[in-house]
Amino acid sequence: MARRFQRQLAKTTSMPWLLATGEDFRYPGTEGGRPSRLTRAMHWYMDRLLRLCADQRDIYVAFAHLIHMPESPNALFQPSFVARALAYREAPAASQPRSPYVQESGS
Repeated sequence: MARRFQRQLAKTTSMPWLLATGEDFRYPGTEGGRPSRLTRAMHWYMDRLLRLCADQRDIYVAFAHLIHMPESPNALFQPSFVARALAYREAPAASQPRSPYVQESGS
């Protein structure tokens, strides 16, 4: 019974573990090798999805489900999400709204 439990536990926790440890590679002090091409591609993709969450409710809802884990992270790879991430272009800095909480240098 213990072995069966451990196998099921490993299956259940593998995706959350990969999501958490993959994000560690964003920090230069992370030990344990270098991020793979797949990890770098996932960072690129997730960065774009997070920016799209601000005004695209369906992506936001799918991302919220990823965070709270009621369903598979595969929901973030719907063809329409991938297409929007690939098409995403960041607005030039001058046209982006400024946050009232960010202070200018030297202020």
